[in-house]
Amino acid sequence: PPTATPNPTPPPVSGDDARRAVLSDIGTEIILPALVQFDGDAAAMLVAVEALAAAPADVATLDQAKAAWNTAMDSWQRNEVLQVGPAGRSTNPDAVAGGQDFRELIYSWPFTLDVCALEQAALDGDAVTGATPINITGLGALEHLLFTATAPASCTAQPDAATRAAHAVRLSERLVTLATSLRQRWEPTGGNFIEQW
Repeated sequence: PPTATPNPTPPPVSGDDARRAVLSDIGTEIILPALVQFDGDAAAMLVAVEALAAAPADVATLDQAKAAWNTAMDSWQRNEVLQVGPAGRSTNPDAVAGGQDFRELIYSWPFTLDVCALEQAALDGDAVTGATPINITGLGALEHLLFTATAPASCTAQPDAATRAAHAVRLSERLVTLATSLRQRWEPTGGNFIEQW
């Protein structure tokens, strides 16, 4: 029987072509899948937090919301090292190409959470929008509402569990909006930052 002729070894890739190939692989095999995962985990967290808002005194439902937050936070932590493109800073000294500050909107560490302002926002039923200060929104604010049973005694605002859970829903809705928007900015069928990358 005839023997198959082996395919010749492709020539080595170098220079700009090599850089483009590496960046393409990083974008399609690492960054975009990580953003897709976080988008899904944020959506699952919203479902769990909505269930908590419907039954704020139910311990099992609270535990499920905490577990969903942990999953979303783990997912986001994988994205922490990927502060490039839209997730990165838009202003100097740490500005990156295509930076739109999504990272700080999603998780504002090391900015200190303003716990009393967050509790006041919950009590007042404030909307969570792009104008909401980053020190009372994002994963950090949601963590506070889920993992502390009551407002600190030093805060003037002392919302009850139902009010805090309702605000947790608003925070989660905003996180889903941000996660989806960040993912779409990278996708070839969306903002296609992956091509610029």
